[in-house]
This record gives sequence, C-alpha cells and structure tokens, in this order.
Amino acid sequence: YYGKGTEWLPNHACDYAAYYRGDSNDKIILNKNERKFIKTWNIAIFKGQKFKGGKNGILHRTPDQALNKPSLLMCLDIPSK
Repeated sequence: YYGKGTEWLPNHACDYAAYYRGDSNDKIILNKNERKFIKTWNIAIFKGQKFKGGKNGILHRTPDQALNKPSLLMCLDIPSK
C-alpha cells in the first residue's frame, strides 16, 4: 500500500532456481528491463508457481528500494493444512 510497490517479473525474465536458493538479485533477474512495479496504494493478486496447479506464474517480491525504507504490505495466504 505504501512505499515502493511490489516488483514482479514475467516467468521468462527470472531464474526461479536462483530465487529458491536465495541467490542475489544479479542471479535471479535475467532481464532488468522486464521488471514491473505495483503503484503506491494499488492492490494486486498474484498466483505464483507454487499455487496448486500453478505454472507460468510470475515472480513477485519486495523491490530492493523498499528493503531499507518504510513500506506497508498486506499478504493473504492459504493456511497450511
């Protein structure tokens, strides 16, 4: 809601294996020109690859600019069973 909005990348612009290993952004983001950002106060719903039956999901993450500045995010997840 507040601060630099969630960053998202299409499937072809990121390396999911590097993301799941916790590698640096230099290894995760294959094409920085493909990065998109949600505008401040906008709301978005993302379905990632780990969603049941998910494929071709998008990588969504906190942008680097928001790591050391105030931001407000609401996350709704399916509870574990």
